[in-house]
Amino acid sequence: MLEPDLWETTAVIKNRMLERTELEQEREAALVEVEILRKMKEEELMIQRKLEEQCQGQLEQEREELELQNEDDKMLFQQEDQEEIGKTIAELTDKAGVPNLTRIEENEQLESITDLMAEAEQESSQLI
Repeated sequence: MLEPDLWETTAVIKNRMLERTELEQEREAALVEVEILRKMKEEELMIQRKLEEQCQGQLEQEREELELQNEDDKMLFQQEDQEEIGKTIAELTDKAGVPNLTRIEENEQLESITDLMAEAEQESSQLI
């Protein structure tokens, strides 16, 4: 039979071995948990990058659409300006592109007559 001191020493050694085994198991579990957390973080970063790329792509698409809209607006304004110019020219012509010289001459004659009448009135008011 074992002596009491030797028996206690053997029990202490067994307890320490058991504690060591438990600690090693806890360490292994912690390493597994750390690895899982690392993978989760890596996946999170990958998802974040994909979202950023999608947002960047969407912003780029919206910018291109706005540029196209601006170009369309510019062309529409230019077209409207050309139509306004065409209307102005059409007002001075009987047919598109052909000046109505008679109307222009008549307008000039009316202006001359109006000027002469104004001068005559001014002279007559000065005589009075």
